[in-house]
Amino acid sequence: MITVEINNKDIDALMKRLSPEERDPKIRAGLLESAQYLVGEVQKGMTTHVDSGAARSSIVAGLRGHGTDLRGTVGSPLVHVFVMEHGRRPNQKPPPTAPIKLWLQRHGMDPKLAFVVARSIGRKGSFSGGMHQFENAAKLGLSTVRSIMTRHLEGL
Repeated sequence: MITVEINNKDIDALMKRLSPEERDPKIRAGLLESAQYLVGEVQKGMTTHVDSGAARSSIVAGLRGHGTDLRGTVGSPLVHVFVMEHGRRPNQKPPPTAPIKLWLQRHGMDPKLAFVVARSIGRKGSFSGGMHQFENAAKLGLSTVRSIMTRHLEGL
C-alpha cells in the first residue's frame, strides 16, 4: 500500500478557509482521484515480470477512515504483490507450490518441478530487494497528487 503524506502550506490554507461541510466532500473527491491516479502509476511500473496480469489488475484505489482521518489508499489483496514490492529474503520458508505449478504449466514446463522451484526461492529469495512499484509511484506522483488536491479544494 502507498502512503503519501502531503504537508503543503497552500493546501492547509485552502482547507482552513472552508467549512467542514464544504471541505469534506472536496477532500474525499481529491483523495479518490489521487488514489486512482496512483493506481495507474503503479500499474505502469509493473511492466516487467508480467505473467497473467493478475497482479497488475489487482491494484485498486479506495478510501479509509472518515472525517479528518480520511485516507486514500492504493493496494492489492494479493500476497505476491507485497513480495514483488519488497522482495523475499533468502533462507525463508518456501512459497506455496500450487501457484508455481500453474506458472510452470503456463510456460510449458513440467509442473512436477514446483517443489524444486519453491525450495530454490526459499533458499535464494526473489525480486532481490523488491521492485518498489508502489514506492516509486508515490515519489514520482507526489506533485500531481498535490495538484489534484489543490484543484479540488479550490473548486476548479
